[in-house]
Amino acid sequence: MRRERRFCSADGSFLPRRKGAWIRITGAETQAVRAELRAQLDRCRAAGLRPRHLDSHHHVHEELGVLRAILPVMREEGIRRLRVLQNLVRARTIARRIYIAAVNGYLEFRGLAGWNRFGAADAVVSANLGPDDRVEVMVHPAIGANGVLVDLPGGVPLADVLAPVRSMCQAAAWEAASKVGLALQTADPPAGRPAAGKIACPTQH
Repeated sequence: MRRERRFCSADGSFLPRRKGAWIRITGAETQAVRAELRAQLDRCRAAGLRPRHLDSHHHVHEELGVLRAILPVMREEGIRRLRVLQNLVRARTIARRIYIAAVNGYLEFRGLAGWNRFGAADAVVSANLGPDDRVEVMVHPAIGANGVLVDLPGGVPLADVLAPVRSMCQAAAWEAASKVGLALQTADPPAGRPAAGKIACPTQH
């Protein structure tokens, strides 16, 4: 991998940003991507982690050349989920929108998309989500100077970043429960919903 200039600088470090689209990569680059992925998976397992879902820094797996390279490794390693392409914010070009729909459709068809929508927390809150949507929220967590978990690059406490999403999910849960006659137990109900002391069974089935 260190010798592949499309991915790494002369000193062997990953390039901070990619230049152009990686629609096609060479055979040597494909082997380098696969070897790097296997090495990173081995490092995770050595640390006691069992990867089951793949994502990538700077969304590099969204590039067709990289995507085609990693799919065989996923099969070999028994990894069943790959993060879908960002689709909560409308892409700027028609070509990009078609590409996103095609790739995400393929991942759904292959059973690799555990979630069908992906984006930042603010995009999740403002998106027009359907009842069957499964959403993965993009965050970049790190430990701040005061020991609080924050979201990079802004350094905002992660709890604050996710609070609107949590409120939205809680409101949706209340709405769904009310349709079947359930009262959810919570100390912090959505606005206009009284806190319930117990879960009540529906009177009709």
